[in-house]
Parts: sequence; C-alpha cells; structure tokens
Amino acid sequence: MKDRMVISLAARRHGIIDRQKLVNAIRFLLPAGSFDELKIPLYVTSTDLNSGEEIIADRGDLVEAVVRSSSIPGFVKPLETGDQIVVDGGVSSPVPVRALQKGEVEITVAVDVARREVKPLGDFSLIELMSRVDQVRGVRLADELSRRADLAIRPKVGSAHWSEFGRSDQFISAGREAAENALPKLDRLIRQRSGVWWYNDYDRLLPRVRRAGTSNSQVHMHAIHLNCLPSCVNLLAE
Repeated sequence: MKDRMVISLAARRHGIIDRQKLVNAIRFLLPAGSFDELKIPLYVTSTDLNSGEEIIADRGDLVEAVVRSSSIPGFVKPLETGDQIVVDGGVSSPVPVRALQKGEVEITVAVDVARREVKPLGDFSLIELMSRVDQVRGVRLADELSRRADLAIRPKVGSAHWSEFGRSDQFISAGREAAENALPKLDRLIRQRSGVWWYNDYDRLLPRVRRAGTSNSQVHMHAIHLNCLPSCVNLLAE
C-alpha cells in the first residue's frame, strides 16, 4: 500500500518543493532584484526540457533567472512557459562555460564540483543504480566542459551530494583552499594575456584575496565565471 501511494504521488506531482517558497528564499538571499543592479556581468543558465537546449539569462529579473536555474528536477516544480519546460541549468551544463561565449571575456575560470569519489556498488538497488549512472554521466560532461575554460578549479568535495547543506562550512573551506592553490596559475594567465608584467608579487596578492571574502572561492552547485582581468585589477587597486 505504501509503495502504491509513493508511485501515485510521483505520477501526479511535478515537484515536492513549492516554487513560491523557492522564490521567496532567493529574493531574501540576493542583494539585487535585477541584472542591471549588478556591478559584475552575470550569466545564469537553465535548461529547456522540450528542446534540451541551454537557456542563458543576462538581463531582466534576476530572481526569476536564479529560481529557474535552481529548479532541480523532481524536487522543484519546473516552470512551464509557452512551449518550454524550464529546469536547473546543471542538467545541460554542469559547468556553464558556454554561457561566456556570448560575452567579451578574456580569461574564463570554471569551478567544477562534480562528485568524483565513487565506491563499489555491491548489492545495489534500482535507485542506487540510476543514481550511479547519473553521477558518471555528470562527471564526464563536467570534464568535457571544464576543458573549454582557461583555468578549472576543482574543490575536494568527495562524494558529497548537493543537498548536504549541513556541511556548507566544510565545502566553503574546500573551495577557498582550491582557489588559493590556483592563484599562481591565474597570475600567470593574466600576465600572458595582458602582455605586460603588471603584477609580480604573489605574496601580496593572496592576503588581498583572503580579505575580499569568500565569494570568489565558495563552492557552488552552479559554477561562477568572472571576467578575471578587470576583476583582479580592481581588487588590487583597493
């Protein structure tokens, strides 16, 4: 009887989390409501399940764009608009490097948090089998997309699931460590692309990035890409 109720629920509902609750949470967390209010250009991705195509938002309602990008299939009800069914951008692009191809970006930094740690399945269930298939596919897609970036940062998240919010401090620390380890390579990339030796004191750069806060190194389920050259110049000028 219990199994039949679960199957019936899955057949009738498109998600277990009310979309309006997600809208309210995102509106509370974001410091801006429109793309126009942002100081750094931002591209937010989502996926149309009918076409399979990636949707890239860079203007208009910021809250709506983030909600669409956070609509994890099976958990949050997708947005049905026109002939589109819009869900999480990670479905089509777990490392959204392609979104930057429409902008004038000199250096692309990708943050890849794919679950690469796996254990032998052993005596597995159908759900475990499907989960492992999805994990392997996601890692391979993330690898392929990361190769398109100039620099890929891969925090050590092990086999952590995206829903383990109770471990956020651990993930933030892992992201910070991975970002700091990548700074020498980023410094070399900036000098190579600029064609001049505009900054050669790495020991001074690292403390400045640390004082800037965690936003440049925090682990995200959706990778954040910045136009690194002007961002770093602005950071050093502070």
